[in-house]
Amino acid sequence: MSRRRGMLGSDAARKAPFLVRSWLLVALLMVATPALSAAPAVGMFGSFFPSWLLSLFAGVVATIVIRVLFVVIKLDDIIPWRVPVYLSMTLGMTLLFSFLFFGR
Repeated sequence: MSRRRGMLGSDAARKAPFLVRSWLLVALLMVATPALSAAPAVGMFGSFFPSWLLSLFAGVVATIVIRVLFVVIKLDDIIPWRVPVYLSMTLGMTLLFSFLFFGR
């Protein structure tokens, strides 16, 4: 039985440097990534407006249009959890508009 514990201890000791390197890589990427991108702003009417806010507005409007379509074709009645479905639809539409119109 003591031999088995020794094997587990050596396995854990062998994995420790990998975990340390993984955390260092994650920390490095978290620090370096914001420096590689520009500010998410769009020039409108002489001032800068955040592009994520425009994408969110477009996502909400698209989700409302899709919900009205679902009500008309009576698909809204069979959706089991409406709030998570429409929230995730809004998030998906927001990311889609952000990617299509602003390339982010």
